[in-house]
Amino acid sequence: MLDAILKLFFIACLIVLAFLAGFGAKFFDAGFTQQLDNALTAYEAMQKQKEEIAPALSDKNDIDSLLAKKKVSWDKGFTSDGYTLITLRYSSTAYLLDMEGNVVYRWSAPFSKIWKNPSHIQKPINDKWIYMEKAHVFPNGDLLVIYTGWGDTPYGYGMAKLDKDSNLIWKYDNRVHHDFDVAPISGTITTLIHEVVTSSENLYNSDSRRMTLDSLVVLSAQGEELKRVSIPDALANSSYSLLLNHYQKNLAAWDRFHTNSVDV
Repeated sequence: MLDAILKLFFIACLIVLAFLAGFGAKFFDAGFTQQLDNALTAYEAMQKQKEEIAPALSDKNDIDSLLAKKKVSWDKGFTSDGYTLITLRYSSTAYLLDMEGNVVYRWSAPFSKIWKNPSHIQKPINDKWIYMEKAHVFPNGDLLVIYTGWGDTPYGYGMAKLDKDSNLIWKYDNRVHHDFDVAPISGTITTLIHEVVTSSENLYNSDSRRMTLDSLVVLSAQGEELKRVSIPDALANSSYSLLLNHYQKNLAAWDRFHTNSVDV
């Protein structure tokens, strides 16, 4: 009986010591805590990647297959006459549909065709996980498109402009993601980029030293960068700076500036 009590006491002491060691390392800023945080972030990203990519492994993802399986439907009472430009996850093809749902045109360009040796991405994932996320068609048939690497961090893979035959006109080598806006007269493009930043101190009043930070970028009609504005810095230097002290605790601190849309 005494032996059992001593064993339980010993185990309890080990647990307390482990807790105190972890607390002390965090409190006194031991160097290895950042490596542990990075490892945890990487593990969470890998788990999310497995969960999100799994559905694509079990189904062919192109518009012809979806139409054949009657997975595409529309209500003509809620649509306007004309054509609809669509992109699909896990597909490097953009489609133009008529009012009957028929494919009247398509552009196709895998990421590796546009970027054979990308300078902005150290280790690109396989082409089958890189898709066209947003596209814009011009009157002459040119296509502006954003590429996304699903499950990667950061997932923004770049922006490219293609001609009507899917040949490259220009490309912007940066981590472009989610959205863009094309000015109707000048043709300038406003879009989003993001990057992972690691600091020796906590970033933007958070409890994280590793964050994905977004910036707003303005490009010329020829794809040349004209201006860049850091979204966190713009927020910190505005009348909304107090929001940095009151972010939602349920949001991941490393991705608290996650930006999804642009409207100019």
